[in-house]
Amino acid sequence: MLDIPVKQLPEDAMIFKQMLNPPRASFSYLICDPVTRETLLIDPDQDHCDAYLAFLSHLDLSLSYILLTRPQAAVLGAIPRLKLKHEARVVGVDLNRSEDIDLKMQPGDVLYLGEERIELLPLPQSPDAVAYRWNDRLFMEMAKTGDLPDSLSGLPGETLIYPGVLLNDCWVSCVARERESRTSCQYPELAAYKEPCCAELRPDSASQEASACRLPHMANM
Repeated sequence: MLDIPVKQLPEDAMIFKQMLNPPRASFSYLICDPVTRETLLIDPDQDHCDAYLAFLSHLDLSLSYILLTRPQAAVLGAIPRLKLKHEARVVGVDLNRSEDIDLKMQPGDVLYLGEERIELLPLPQSPDAVAYRWNDRLFMEMAKTGDLPDSLSGLPGETLIYPGVLLNDCWVSCVARERESRTSCQYPELAAYKEPCCAELRPDSASQEASACRLPHMANM
């Protein structure tokens, strides 16, 4: 947690939170632009709206967008409460016909959060699911390790992957690791190939401003 009073928070401090939502073992993410203090949530969980709202209030942040990587009941269930407190717009893929979505994006579209740029990337194997790319990070639904789609395998190996669910106790992966995992399964003779990557990444070392937390502790700031 960022146990820093709002008045002492540096104006240029980038806020990024990875939050585990037990017992579903799913993740939600918070990104805040340091200049405008505009904030977005990716795949919020309906059982933890109080924690999200408390964190936003604690740091005096404005929730501008709610991004969906997949149509899921727990995520859609969080929308009414979050929109009741904040005038956030719900963002999703254009193919999704849900009436809950305010801003329907298409592959390649870019969303701006203050000075931060978030790009929507398609996942051809699942028309209703998408990935969002922010700088060197991907946010996407992954069912298992090595489940990286071909459309994203050409990204730089150091690109971080923040999954929608906990992957074998792994909070974060990278493109190089996922390419290697897939190659090991499909072509065992190539399993010895090693590409330099973030093989030992932990949530608190993925970036200097990144912070991981379990949601039940968010309100105890």
